[in-house]
Amino acid sequence: MRWVSLIRGKRNGAWDSLSIVAGCALMALGFRLFMNGNGIVAGGVVGLSTLLERRFGWEAAGVQWGINLPLLGLGFWGLGRAAGARSALGSLVLPLLMLVTRAVPTLTQTPLLAALFGGVVYGAGLGLVLSGSGSVGGYSLFARLVTKRLPLSVSNAIFALDALTILGGGLLFGAEKAMYGLIAAFVMRRALDAVLLGFSHTKLAFVISTASDSIRAAILSELDRGLTILPGTGGYTGDPRPVLLIALGQAEVPHLRSLVRTHDPDAFVVLTDAAEVLGKGFHREA
Repeated sequence: MRWVSLIRGKRNGAWDSLSIVAGCALMALGFRLFMNGNGIVAGGVVGLSTLLERRFGWEAAGVQWGINLPLLGLGFWGLGRAAGARSALGSLVLPLLMLVTRAVPTLTQTPLLAALFGGVVYGAGLGLVLSGSGSVGGYSLFARLVTKRLPLSVSNAIFALDALTILGGGLLFGAEKAMYGLIAAFVMRRALDAVLLGFSHTKLAFVISTASDSIRAAILSELDRGLTILPGTGGYTGDPRPVLLIALGQAEVPHLRSLVRTHDPDAFVVLTDAAEVLGKGFHREA
């Protein structure tokens, strides 16, 4: 279950602002405690600020403000007030907190540990910012502006900018540091997904069988799970073929496999992860 679901429906502007500020605080700590002191560049304007700080001695927070403030102005002009306002708080607060935490010492001098823990802390912070409907500006805002003029997708534009930043880190700090930057970027993405989607232990099963009636009855009685019957048609035969959709816990998967095999050894079963399931027998929204 997404932790955000606990307070969905009760959120307001104050909560969103608190979430954005808390997320920026985590991002600043991840930057200061792990990544900046170890020269780990994981992309983004924050990574670019590390490069410029090491190369020219410019304060990282000042670099971020210097990039974000013009981008915010362009965002209000090119994307509209709503998009600009959503980026404003994080874009201004993150550099401020980077400045406030400037004296925080680096926690480890081991690059691998710095990449792993820095990625977790920074990614979790970014997840909080996004869950508060916020943004920290930077490359994402620049990419949205560029793609309005050029035939590029936002994701491709961000990927290209991040790749150039990580490459710059490799040129300045060495190839190994670029590799650690890639590790940090990967871990950061996983931490971001964990905050937004949670650690799911719920599965979705699609069962296609000629014995769908008996399998349906067994699921209802033996597995004690509800299900949905979706209309389907055999691609080869053209015959009607109901599809049973079942949401179940991870521990219940072996029971479902055994049950289906008992009623139809030739049944076609597809299992996939569910990011979140709400309703009877599962989590409910607060």
